[in-house]
Amino acid sequence: MKNKIFKLWALSLVALLTIGLVAFTACSVEPPPALPPDGASIAIMVDTQRFEWVTTQTYIGLVLDELVEEEGLVFTYGYATGLGRFISTLGDLPSGSSTFIMLYLTSNDLRWAIPTQTRVVDGTTFYSANLGIDSLPVLDGETYLFVAVTF
Repeated sequence: MKNKIFKLWALSLVALLTIGLVAFTACSVEPPPALPPDGASIAIMVDTQRFEWVTTQTYIGLVLDELVEEEGLVFTYGYATGLGRFISTLGDLPSGSSTFIMLYLTSNDLRWAIPTQTRVVDGTTFYSANLGIDSLPVLDGETYLFVAVTF
């Protein structure tokens, strides 16, 4: 019982911090950096899938939409007024009421990432994104990592 209460408390805290962070950064979101004329070369990692992708889209959410259309990636989402889309399911990542899909990137630029929240995969350090999928810009040469986190 105590474990369940702790999990609910932790989940609530994470949700409140996320909403606060999004609300705080939404006031100071910069326009995305200019992309190369022939598109940005990026990598998207979802569980065991890796997509090497060239895109002219400016935001990661739009790249996910491209991957659905062109590669058959499974991607469903919900929408929160004022916050935008949030991922419900993505690829083969587990989903559920206490599971959230987190986005990480290799850039530690404070405009896009939280440098103190990291995850290392195959020797590469990824930093937690501080923006949602419809606000996080496509950065040429970047790798984006999606992972399921269960509380």
